[in-house]
Amino acid sequence: MDRSLFIGLVHRAKSILGSIEDLAHLSHEKFIDREFGEAFYKKLTSDIEKIDLLMNGFLNFIKSTTPIIKKDTVNTLIEEVLRKHQARLEERKTRILKRFEKELPETIVPDEQVTFILDTVLKYAMASIPSGGIIEFLTKSFVPLKAMGQERAKNIEITVTFSYQKPGEQLTKELGSPLPQKEIGLDMLLQLVYVIVQENQGTMEYESDERKEKRSIALKFPTDRRKAAKYQPVDA
Repeated sequence: MDRSLFIGLVHRAKSILGSIEDLAHLSHEKFIDREFGEAFYKKLTSDIEKIDLLMNGFLNFIKSTTPIIKKDTVNTLIEEVLRKHQARLEERKTRILKRFEKELPETIVPDEQVTFILDTVLKYAMASIPSGGIIEFLTKSFVPLKAMGQERAKNIEITVTFSYQKPGEQLTKELGSPLPQKEIGLDMLLQLVYVIVQENQGTMEYESDERKEKRSIALKFPTDRRKAAKYQPVDA
């Protein structure tokens, strides 16, 4: 039987138990024999609590043993990071553009590290652009030239493009070359991102277009050839 059906049945049973407990609470003081009514109420609610505990344990068992195949994780994490900074983006009237590839393959990079990378790059962009500026996120998959002909040898790319206030910076493609010394705090944050990218077999490119007054940061990672899965968190 489908586990989702079991979960639905458990939630239905818990709802019925809740109704019984509410009814018991409303009626226990209306017994002619008040002492019996109070004892009946305590016994009933105690049994309901035990059954509810058992059902919660069953639900947690289902959650912890039912894998959920991950999909579109990178796109989802971008949305989560944007929501985290939504108030600040709205305050500065920042426009967000998104061009996401649907069903983007999974990457080998752990979700927590992807989140740190995205969060840091977004903070860098927010600190660089003027009020009313634009930040664009693009995701896509591609096959590197060196991997042509190899089955499932895709990479994914996350590109963040944004306007900036102070034109005139030199073009810097590889982060291995030092960035301008101004805004050194922000540059050090990007260096931390670069370390994580390298540790996960990825590449990071930084470009600055003086004419268009735009910067872009392109992150490329190998995809995970396995079917990645996750599990729902259990209730405490």
